[in-house]
Amino acid sequence: MTDAESTFEGIDAGEGLDGRRFVIGLYLALVGVTATMGAILSVVLTGVEESLTLFGIIALPPTAAGFALYGGLTVAVILGVPLLAMIYISEKR
Repeated sequence: MTDAESTFEGIDAGEGLDGRRFVIGLYLALVGVTATMGAILSVVLTGVEESLTLFGIIALPPTAAGFALYGGLTVAVILGVPLLAMIYISEKR
């Protein structure tokens, strides 16, 4: 059996989901979960009245949308920059 023919419990390993699609899907899922958790956190922290500061520049209101944007964008940048660097480097090789 060659690498192209490898299977795992009857599922063809070369069919459907490749590595790039999996990593991007995982990235989007993590960003979505973080944004959701930010919105949930805003419900728990009802006493917060000062605005959130995204990257030390952008002021966001202490609402569910503000917390969701803060969490989602922070994780998107923190995970996205290295991911884009890996994609760029892998395509140059």
